[in-house]
Amino acid sequence: MAEANLRGEIHMSEEAYWANCFFDTEYNRRLFFDKLKFPGYESLWQKDEGTKLSRRVRISPPVDALPGPVKKIAGNSFNYEEEGTFDKGTKRYSFVVHSSTAADKSNVRGEMWVESVGGKLYRCAKLQVDVKIFMVGGMIESKIIEDFTKSFEAATILANEFAKEKGL
Repeated sequence: MAEANLRGEIHMSEEAYWANCFFDTEYNRRLFFDKLKFPGYESLWQKDEGTKLSRRVRISPPVDALPGPVKKIAGNSFNYEEEGTFDKGTKRYSFVVHSSTAADKSNVRGEMWVESVGGKLYRCAKLQVDVKIFMVGGMIESKIIEDFTKSFEAATILANEFAKEKGL
């Protein structure tokens, strides 16, 4: 099993981050298509259930940079669905990832939140990845962590650009 704990400084309020970045259609379009150059991102559904906000998105990352053994498993097109819930009381987003390939052999889940440290705000994430595929499981776990880290860093940069553009 592999794990990542990430933190990136944001220049807006916690409320502005969740409402105007994380759950914003334009922000996500720019993140996945413009910044990350993913071939696909689609919001499947989003529901406001009073004390929580739930959503499911389908994401298709590029597969051309995958290591050979991983690409053989993933094929020429790969996607995953992230199903998550934002608890309005704790202000934490918990998610699980359902892969289009070897879903029964992988367990990817995580949590995101915003915290204040020394007068600064940080968006934070914890990701846990467990892939049970003989000989390549560890390689896949490392690739998922690497890609999540790059996406997290790009999302932090975009959030700050977005905040500046929108005057948040």
